[in-house]
Amino acid sequence: MPPPFHVSCPVFLRIGILLAGMNAILTARTENPALSTQPLPALATYATAHNIPLEGVTLAARSEPHPGDEVRYLLELTQPAGRQQWLVRFIADKPDKARGEPKPLPDDIFRSNSGHARRIHHTPTMLALEFIGPFTAGEESTTGVTTRYGRATVSAESLEAGLMRYSEWARAIAARLKAAAASGARPAETPLQLSPEEEHLLLSVIFSLRAFYEAASGIPACRDVLDQVLQKPSLWSVASNRGVNVGFNYDWNAVGMLPDGTLGLATRVHEFPMKMSLNGRPALDMTLTVTETRPPLRSCAGLVSLTAQHPTDKAKFLYLRLLSARPAPPAR
Repeated sequence: MPPPFHVSCPVFLRIGILLAGMNAILTARTENPALSTQPLPALATYATAHNIPLEGVTLAARSEPHPGDEVRYLLELTQPAGRQQWLVRFIADKPDKARGEPKPLPDDIFRSNSGHARRIHHTPTMLALEFIGPFTAGEESTTGVTTRYGRATVSAESLEAGLMRYSEWARAIAARLKAAAASGARPAETPLQLSPEEEHLLLSVIFSLRAFYEAASGIPACRDVLDQVLQKPSLWSVASNRGVNVGFNYDWNAVGMLPDGTLGLATRVHEFPMKMSLNGRPALDMTLTVTETRPPLRSCAGLVSLTAQHPTDKAKFLYLRLLSARPAPPAR
């Protein structure tokens, strides 16, 4: 079926919806490798020496983010050459006027196939970033470990929306489709009609992932690691398409709930797969684990973990999982 809507933004996005397999909503999942990935001994030793907590998520009583809210991730790249890990820290920060912050963000123009158009505004907010590593499997020395610093301007609305709202809504959509199938109607006879608000919610997944990637890209070395599992388009493809067309495929039936207390979180945790394409060719297969964006998890759009596999080089995996988080201490 054709994409239900398009969006005009710095990178043109196309959204595809997978409606195959009208199965029951999933509540039992196979184990997600990212959730069970453990820090290498060298990383754990380094974190202890530098007073970096590797466990424990404390949620703020407040609903608004504050400078100093911090989230810490474990990032692992697994490939035939071996395993490497990094510590990644996302810290909500104040704009630095001396740096010309915050820089404005362009609006997105959302257009549905019905002709509805909507301008989506993005309020800039600042994140300070740290990228610590690499730590290599089988090596105990940390002499080659460096800390790289960066800053990123991202959309406050995208961080707040996060990914959890989509997953909750997707479960309702899957139930709607299942009920239609149970009535004997064929999928082709029961076209899914989405309201503009529902289309915007579907699009919010892209905005939230984009905000997370833009934040991580505030440190080029971190972006380079993330790009290791990405199948990039050829120069010919870029030229013939006049740029890069990014597409995402969702499967509403595959959104599942994880057990209470996953990674020590006191909030609900959902999981869903997603596929990304660049100029019509597979670029990345991933599974996302998400939760609510209560501070300090607002700084990461509520992303709990990500498992990504290169679409053609199946031996390349990237695992990202939440280690710990703490809100900024109360102002005195």
